[in-house]
Amino acid sequence: MSWQTRSLLIKCLRKVIKHGVIFGPGYEDDRIEHLRKCASIPARRKVKVDLTDYRVIGNEIWRDEHDNSDLISFFGDKRFWKWFEKVYILKEKSDIDESRFNDEDKGPKPVPTWKWFIMRPQSAKAKGRRLQQWFRDLLIKTLNIHEEDIESRSMGAGGEDLIMARDARKKFPCSIECKNQEKINLWESYEQAKENSKSYEPIVVMKRNKSKPLVLVDAEYFVQLHNNNNNRSSDGENEKV
Repeated sequence: MSWQTRSLLIKCLRKVIKHGVIFGPGYEDDRIEHLRKCASIPARRKVKVDLTDYRVIGNEIWRDEHDNSDLISFFGDKRFWKWFEKVYILKEKSDIDESRFNDEDKGPKPVPTWKWFIMRPQSAKAKGRRLQQWFRDLLIKTLNIHEEDIESRSMGAGGEDLIMARDARKKFPCSIECKNQEKINLWESYEQAKENSKSYEPIVVMKRNKSKPLVLVDAEYFVQLHNNNNNRSSDGENEKV
């Protein structure tokens, strides 16, 4: 095959799979063929997938959470593609110890094998979306908020990261900004939360890989929370007397 023919074929393939494709039940062969085509196209930008994120990214790809440009970039890392094809397409057991993969429910994992990793925009959005949904579920479970009263805002949209109805605001009168990043400018993140907070208390929920989520909040507000709790405890003891 001449280089002209090969170049034309690559351009045609890029046009054919320019937009994301979601395959329903009964179209497994088409889905697999689509993934193999993405793996066959040379990536314009080389990416090495962090070994600890193999399972996270693999699950996202299998749930159709990445567009085709992301697939081509991820599969450009032939080691990742070889693992993905073996586990998700051939349905064989992984030759990598699962304990090396990131799993936010099981605590920290070993230091990544790769020394560098380029985070694509779609991957960063998916990472931020996971933190928003995690904190939303935490509020629903802990404060007994109805799931229809709190919604995770779509990534890239302006405003608060969690949209709350009036009943939810009564139980949690705060404005939430979520940051799931390896490096965070705390002051800028807090200012962003403050700009979107209106009359509510701004807080920043932040997380990075292999670390538990933390909350950044105004110091005076934090102390006042404890003062309010102490007053409630005192009132409860007085009522018993």
